[in-house]
Amino acid sequence: MNKAILIVSLVLNVLLVAALVAGRAYVRKNGFEMAALHAEAEANLSKMYLGILESDDEDKIAQLTERMKECIKNAEEAEATMKAAASW
Repeated sequence: MNKAILIVSLVLNVLLVAALVAGRAYVRKNGFEMAALHAEAEANLSKMYLGILESDDEDKIAQLTERMKECIKNAEEAEATMKAAASW
């Protein structure tokens, strides 16, 4: 009886470790994929901004300046929210 309990316990522990390893690999993979998508989006946004700045169209440049100011404000608000959530 004790041997059966020991074997079941060992099997469950092995399954738990395997699940933890698989879960960590899954989370890590998804985290890196999200970071890659974020970097791609940032690069595309920068290319768009550069195209507008190189166009010498004053109206588009003024609109871009306002959009960038709003984006900076939103990013700072998001940063504060995420810092607050992290310390919760």
